[in-house]
Amino acid sequence: MSIKRASGLKKRVVLAGYGRDGQGPKELLAFLLADSESEAAWTTLRQSLWQRGLQGARLELVITDGAPGMIAALGFVYPHARPQRCWVQKLRNVSGYLRKADHAEVMKGARAIYLAKTRREAGQAFRTWRQRGSGVYPKAVACVEKDLEALLAHMDYPEHLRPQLRTTNARERAFVEVRRRTRPMSAFMNDASCERLTYALVTHLNVQWSRKPKAKSTHKS
Repeated sequence: MSIKRASGLKKRVVLAGYGRDGQGPKELLAFLLADSESEAAWTTLRQSLWQRGLQGARLELVITDGAPGMIAALGFVYPHARPQRCWVQKLRNVSGYLRKADHAEVMKGARAIYLAKTRREAGQAFRTWRQRGSGVYPKAVACVEKDLEALLAHMDYPEHLRPQLRTTNARERAFVEVRRRTRPMSAFMNDASCERLTYALVTHLNVQWSRKPKAKSTHKS
């Protein structure tokens, strides 16, 4: 987004966090207009959530897309929450290391990891994938291996919840609408005008989500 300044247009980004408890639908909890996705910016957003009451005593899982600033802020504000790395973002990274001729086969093997029924089966699927690819695509294999524990955190939850827990797609889809409304605007007059529109869109999304059937969410012990 662009904001008008006396010195010219200033690029700004909107950081956002959404959550879900054991009883209701997902909900966008907070957003922040910032200069970048830095650790300081993400820390500010998470500290605002902490100050509003989300202090992490029952916070089990935080899904991240791998941005360094986001991960660093998580460790600072919610050090005891388990991270879940987004599989969509991870597979995009893996894809960048592959030749076109091998792309479909290698990606199919990678997807088999998160589609496994159990953590044990996921581990076996990874080892099979690693054995086949380590000699040809060592960087692709290392890209997954270094974050494997965080990529498999969702396996400790009921199977019907895993598609929601293994990616940041909910946040990405939410901001498709935000971008659709803001891109036609050449620039906002100030931060407040940008925040008002973003708040209205976020509120609308929360209302829409609240009207959808609520899936049962029970942690597998």
